[in-house]
Amino acid sequence: MRTGSYDKTELPAVDPDARMPADEKMPVEETLPVEEKYSFDEFNEKSAPRRESEERHGRLKKLFLKPVAALILVGAVVVASLGIDPLAMTADETPPPEQTAPAPVEPDGPGKDVEPTPQPDGSDEPEPEPTPSAEPDEPDEPDETPPPEEEEDVFPTLSNLDPDFDGDYAWSEEGSEEYVRIYSGGESYTYLQKGAAWAYYDAEGEVKNPASGAWYDKSANVLHLTGFDAEVLDVNLMGNGFTIELNGDNHVGSISIWGAMYAGSVTFTGSGSLTVDGGLYLNCEASESCIIVKKGVTLDISGDPAVVVADTTLEGGIYMSKYLRLIGGEIVQLGDEDDEYDGQRLYLYTVMTEDGEPAAHVRIEPAD
Repeated sequence: MRTGSYDKTELPAVDPDARMPADEKMPVEETLPVEEKYSFDEFNEKSAPRRESEERHGRLKKLFLKPVAALILVGAVVVASLGIDPLAMTADETPPPEQTAPAPVEPDGPGKDVEPTPQPDGSDEPEPEPTPSAEPDEPDEPDETPPPEEEEDVFPTLSNLDPDFDGDYAWSEEGSEEYVRIYSGGESYTYLQKGAAWAYYDAEGEVKNPASGAWYDKSANVLHLTGFDAEVLDVNLMGNGFTIELNGDNHVGSISIWGAMYAGSVTFTGSGSLTVDGGLYLNCEASESCIIVKKGVTLDISGDPAVVVADTTLEGGIYMSKYLRLIGGEIVQLGDEDDEYDGQRLYLYTVMTEDGEPAAHVRIEPAD
C-alpha cells in the first residue's frame, strides 16, 4: 500500500453579498501535489480517495450554494409581493383582455320602463329558452295512387239517333211528322218542335219554344225541364237520341213517346226529379226503342200500369244506372213469343210487383 498526504491550504474567504463575475473563475491557489493515501478495495480492486478530499468538496459546495439560494429566496419574495404568477406568465405571456362592465341604461333609454317578467315560480329570472327538439320525421309520402274511379254504366248502342226531320217515315204526304208538344189545358197543344205535316193536321197548335219551364235544343236533341208542370208530354219520331234533362222538381200528368217503325227512345239525365201521375208509355211500333235512366235522376211514376215499353225489337226495354235503385217491383218481359212484325220479334216490358201484377207505382232514385 502506498501512502501520501496533501498540503492543506485554506481557500480565501468569499463575501456572500458580492456577485461573482460571469467571465471569471473562482481563484484557486496552486499547491504542489502531495502524496495521497489510498485504501485498497478488495472487491473491485479500485483505489478510492480518502475522507480529506470529500470534506474539502463539501466545504466548497456550501460556500457556493448559500449566496445563490439567498438570491432565489429574495427574488421569490419580491415576485410574490407584486402579485405576479411567473408560471402563468410563462405559459401564456399575453395577459387576458380587461373585462368592461356593461354601460348602465340611461333613464330615458329604451329599457326605462321595462320590468322583469314574473315567472310561474315567483322569481324574476327569465325562463331558459327551450332546447330545440330534433326535427320530426318527415311524414310518409301520401299514396299517389288515385282513388278508383266509378265504373261507367253500360247502355245499349242504338241506331237512328236523330229525329226524322226529312219525313222518311211519315205516314202521309204532308211532310215530316216529328214533334215535341205539351198540353197544359185549353183547346190545343203547344209545340216545342213541329214537323211540316202538323201545319196541316194541327194548324191551331201554337209553336212556342221555349215554353214555361221547358226548352227544346234542336241541335242536341235535348228537352230541358226546369220546374216544369203540364198535363201531357207527347213526343213522336224524335229518334233514339232524344233526351230529357231534369233540373229541380218537375211534374207531368202523363208521357207518351212514339217510334213509328223508326225510333222513339227516351233518356233521362240530370240531377232533378220528375213526377208522373198517369204513367210513362213507349209505343215503339216495331222500332229499336227503350227507356234509359242515368245516374242522379229521380223518377216517381204512377199509372195503370206505371211503366210500359210496347213492341220494341230490343231484348231489353228498360235500362237504369247501377247507381240507382228501383222501388216498387222489378223489370219483367211480357208478351207472346210469336208476336212479331215484318219478321222481327216484338217485346213488351213493364215493372211487376211480387204478386205478379204490373206495378201501379214505381220509383227510381239514387242509391246513396
